[in-house]
Amino acid sequence: MNSYRASTPILSALLTAGAAWASSVNPPALTYTSASVVNAASYLPGALAPNTIATVFGTNLSFGTTAVTAGTLYAGGLPLSLGGVTVYIDGGQCGLYYVSPTQINLLIPNHLNPGTLNLVIGRDGLSGPNVPITLDLTAPTLFADNNGNAIATHLDGTLLTSSAPAQPGEWIVIYCLGLGRTIPDALDFMPAVAAAPMIAANFKQLVLTLNGEPVDPAQVNYAGATPGESGLYQINLKIPDAAPSNPQIVVSIGPSRSQANVQLFVNGN
Repeated sequence: MNSYRASTPILSALLTAGAAWASSVNPPALTYTSASVVNAASYLPGALAPNTIATVFGTNLSFGTTAVTAGTLYAGGLPLSLGGVTVYIDGGQCGLYYVSPTQINLLIPNHLNPGTLNLVIGRDGLSGPNVPITLDLTAPTLFADNNGNAIATHLDGTLLTSSAPAQPGEWIVIYCLGLGRTIPDALDFMPAVAAAPMIAANFKQLVLTLNGEPVDPAQVNYAGATPGESGLYQINLKIPDAAPSNPQIVVSIGPSRSQANVQLFVNGN
């Protein structure tokens, strides 16, 4: 059976390997908390959003390690159960990328409304605790590596690095989560079949800053779903001619802001 292959390195990284547990006659209880439900791009707790990839850390979350494959897709989208594990938010199932005894990567359903909702994990017929999570309309979050460098690519798909930074005037693609509803709207757990920009109200509130200086909105020609992926968003940005070298980048939508201390590789002034 062929493995499911995400078309970006970001989603491929969500399908990481982990240690397996042996099942037991007296199955251990699942343990996790509200604080251990985090954004999968930043691994930070806080408000999430519909159609956002989240990670749950805990113990005894599954009896083995399973990543989504082509054979486990459900009607062309993410599976609702994987390795004997199902995750529910307010009674509805989440899409699953990966399950292991200590980590689950999931996609929050797009149809949910903002507010405080309950998350519960089921494992082979045993349920864990109900824990509250908060959903906002948007929760912009940048993917970054362990050194705080934004995951972004040149238009040829190669990663921005210290030795291959973006140049002033160059168009690049920045990967993120939590940009909210799109047109057309995402179908729960299904990959975007084509470009789907943020809804106009959110796009008008979208602000990118480099070292605290707002970028001219004309420098952004697309912000929305990444075609071929479920839950992943991208922002197509033209680096300003006067951009500083390796600036700190922040993405804001109204009051919601991406995490601090993320650097963008730029060969600037």
